[in-house]
Amino acid sequence: VAETEFEQQVFAFCESWKAGQTEFTFHTSGSTGEPKPIVITRERLYLSAQLTGDWLKLAKGDVALLSLPPTYIAGAMVLVRALVHDLALILVEPCQNPLDQIPPTDIHLASFVPTQWATMLESEVQLNTYFQRAKGVLLGGASVPKKLRNDYGFPVYETYGMTETVSHIAFRTWNQTYFQTLPGVQIAQNDEHCLLICAAVTENKWIETRDVV
Repeated sequence: VAETEFEQQVFAFCESWKAGQTEFTFHTSGSTGEPKPIVITRERLYLSAQLTGDWLKLAKGDVALLSLPPTYIAGAMVLVRALVHDLALILVEPCQNPLDQIPPTDIHLASFVPTQWATMLESEVQLNTYFQRAKGVLLGGASVPKKLRNDYGFPVYETYGMTETVSHIAFRTWNQTYFQTLPGVQIAQNDEHCLLICAAVTENKWIETRDVV
């Protein structure tokens, strides 16, 4: 039984997915223009989940942590990955230090914004008691400050993506200067040196961003 608005949103999304809903509406952050609602098909959400699953080698029973609003693409994609790959799911009300709300446990997949990661580091929580078996801790939604770029002993990735690309389409580790696209993602530049992206998750159509690359 959902006890909070966050849980209600999570359950509503999962129920819609299991009922076979074919389109879902999210709001963009403004990366490609003014923030606006955008409709994304079930197929694109599924393809994105498969892309991440192949990249991180997700397996049935792996544990995913969600502490992001499921009304935005980053949070919703945690749910889609869990549904597509049959992952176990830990729900924590979105907050700055999600690990403070749960006892140490093995988490294989987690998505955070950089401010959450910074707060967890400042709290001196023992990250290895949660992520020693992690396949991917994904940091996205904003650039990751240099002070957070460390070797934590488990895979932490800075990701690049947006609502229009159905979450991340590229990533980098701390020892990489440049982002690396996921398989099947094409990139280019327009005349203003802004990034263009084409992939299955964009329905193989080129989309134009405002990010200079």
